[in-house]
Amino acid sequence: MRPIHRSPKLFVSLFVLILIAPPPTLAQAPTAEAQVAAATLPLPDEMRADATVIGWNESGERTDLREGTNGMICIADEPDNERFRVVCYPEALHPLLSRSRELREENLEEAERDRRLEEEVEAGKVVLPEQPAVLHVIDGPAGSYDPATGQASGEVSQLRIIFTPYQTAEAMGLPTERQDSMPWVMNSGKLFSHIMIVREDAEAGE
Repeated sequence: MRPIHRSPKLFVSLFVLILIAPPPTLAQAPTAEAQVAAATLPLPDEMRADATVIGWNESGERTDLREGTNGMICIADEPDNERFRVVCYPEALHPLLSRSRELREENLEEAERDRRLEEEVEAGKVVLPEQPAVLHVIDGPAGSYDPATGQASGEVSQLRIIFTPYQTAEAMGLPTERQDSMPWVMNSGKLFSHIMIVREDAEAGE
């Protein structure tokens, strides 16, 4: 498979979309079973069956598709999205991600959203994880996921985004720019500081 060279800006945009993307307007969502199968794809095999899954109903509203038991939450792909994108994360991240989406839906400017969110974190209204937390993501073009095989292939990226709020790249001993296959830090020292680990052109689901 040919290598894909993506700019840091794209990775920033992806992380922001994971955090604040509003519910889509859907014409018709796949079945709950199909959404669950795709949503849990980023997780290791042994974690998929027991994860909570949040997806979409026929009206385009978020809905709980399955209640899990292992502390992981997976968000199904938006059926009308231009890309196939699914993400899973620990329950400890859910308060931050949910509040981020709520602020997005208020149509605030980005700087104001960030300011509000940081204020609420500092005030203890939004609780952060007590330790680094990992988001498992698969991102690729629309149609890269095949429901028949349960795999995503082609120009697909598998990402592990290690959320490390307010930590600096210097303290963690990592660069702030991507260098070959080495992990790197984005938003160093800020609320959304995170370590990026990316595998591109991967076939996911085996």
